[in-house]
Amino acid sequence: MSFKISSWNIQGLHSSTFGMKSTDPELINTVNSSDVFILVETWCCADMSTHCPNGYRELIVPSYKKTKVRCGRASGGIIVWYREELRAALCPIQRGDTHLWMKIRKDTLQNNTDIYLCAIYMPPADSPYYNEEGFQELQKEICHFQ
Repeated sequence: MSFKISSWNIQGLHSSTFGMKSTDPELINTVNSSDVFILVETWCCADMSTHCPNGYRELIVPSYKKTKVRCGRASGGIIVWYREELRAALCPIQRGDTHLWMKIRKDTLQNNTDIYLCAIYMPPADSPYYNEEGFQELQKEICHFQ
């Protein structure tokens, strides 16, 4: 049995130059060849339409803006699209500002144990959104879920 997980840093789901990137044929082809497709750095608000492809469900971690940051757009944002037939097998278990942990039930992949998957966006070190402790926090969470 094959199971494909793909991820793209989309650098904004919507662009003034390219429009709604989630309708791009190349992206749609990649999504359709994946069981789980993760988009990071979407810059999407919670109420924004993502144009989730037919046959897929979605989980969203909206972008956020720190109160100390006065100009510029919100940072981050994650969208996870997963095949409709996985709706009972994939469930979110922990959500943060920059990440989403999901569990894929072991029977789905004919595995002995559940699989834990983290969709995460780590801002670059020169960003006002960079978190010095981000990697240490991630390591603690990995230890927790293993």
